[in-house]
Amino acid sequence: MMTTIGAWARQLDPDGYFKPLAREGAAVSCPCGRKPHTWDLQLCGDCLCRAWSLHGELLAELAGRITYNDPDVDVCWSLDEAAVSPLSLTFRALDAYAPDEAPRDFRWVGLPDDEILALALAGASPDELLARMMSLLHFSLVSLAAHEVGEWFIVRGERPFDPHKLDQVALIEGGEDGLGALSLDMRYQEGAPLPVGGLLTRELAAELSTSARFRSGTEVVVKMGCFEVYRRGEDGVLRIQVRREWPRPQRPGRLTWEAAIGAVHRGLVEDAADRVAERLSVDGVRVFAPCNRSPRGLVPVHLDVMHEEF
Repeated sequence: MMTTIGAWARQLDPDGYFKPLAREGAAVSCPCGRKPHTWDLQLCGDCLCRAWSLHGELLAELAGRITYNDPDVDVCWSLDEAAVSPLSLTFRALDAYAPDEAPRDFRWVGLPDDEILALALAGASPDELLARMMSLLHFSLVSLAAHEVGEWFIVRGERPFDPHKLDQVALIEGGEDGLGALSLDMRYQEGAPLPVGGLLTRELAAELSTSARFRSGTEVVVKMGCFEVYRRGEDGVLRIQVRREWPRPQRPGRLTWEAAIGAVHRGLVEDAADRVAERLSVDGVRVFAPCNRSPRGLVPVHLDVMHEEF
């Protein structure tokens, strides 16, 4: 018997998860009428405590319906009034900067964001709250996966999309989102595919094949007309996960080295996001489709991976 996605999924915002940010001259946002936006927090301390006392039990119940089936990642919902962020992720992995050492525990903490509580206090339904919690968790998990891709993707001995790159505006290592030279735009809608048809020269294809390094268990086959991402399963067998034609070059001629590296990195991030979707469920039912592909009864996911110039 086929299990269908719950009605709550209709409440997912097609534009995905966007953390609310303060706007200059923003109007008062707190229900008590006393507090304007402060960066990305909407509630004053008194209203925050009131939201937890009124809705904390419901939010804990909703969080209990969400499952992420990855033995190396623990999802923690910080459901109390003292929490700076409603969500944090603890994961166990090899350190890309010390790959010969034993796996270590790392923590991935979300930015301060009280939107879920503000929505609850404003009268949002359980379905609306569950949808927002899922989009927050989904985006956080994909961001974590993209961060790991950036750490392990090495070309010519360097990380072209280093997630620890200094944010020149915020002056924070890795930026506020921990992605460094990368930005993610993830929406719950079908998007237009990228134009393809580029070709690599035989020399560039050979060099990329020999100089690129990836996380253990992942291999990339580079061809003149396309590339393929393979992932090793629990049975030890490599299986193709992503096959992409090279993007169409902006100018006539063969694809540049930088464009080829960007395309491979984008394919690796899409594969990592697909692994997140495979493991994330509500009430035991998978919700999200593979990135940029036909949803086939699942919620579509359009992922745009944007690189800074490098």
